[in-house]
Amino acid sequence: MRVDPLHDDGSHVAVLLVTGRMNGVEAKGLPAIVRDIVAKGIPNVAVNLGGVTAMTVAGLRHLIAARLIAFQRGGDLKLVNPPQQEEQEMSEEVILCLAVNFESFATNRAAIFSFEPPPAPLRV
Repeated sequence: MRVDPLHDDGSHVAVLLVTGRMNGVEAKGLPAIVRDIVAKGIPNVAVNLGGVTAMTVAGLRHLIAARLIAFQRGGDLKLVNPPQQEEQEMSEEVILCLAVNFESFATNRAAIFSFEPPPAPLRV
């Protein structure tokens, strides 16, 4: 598994592109990557799974652990391009857990904007 930053301009959202297999061994470093990002003051992370070819339950556990790290720092972790049905090598259990436990978006831009606070009300 490889993790590349796609968007980290010092704002409140970092976007990570994950490629390859997400199993217990290869995804082990994901929580540490998210910990480093939130330690820099970027509380929100969008993880683009478009390049993931397979995910095991153990890989899912590391993804959930990464989300908990963001939560503990007042942020969140959301998904971009989550697997759909049988496109990748994943069990129905993994796909269902992703759908239930993570907010998902089709594009990086949509995920980034989902973290935006609502605009302040107009005062007349």
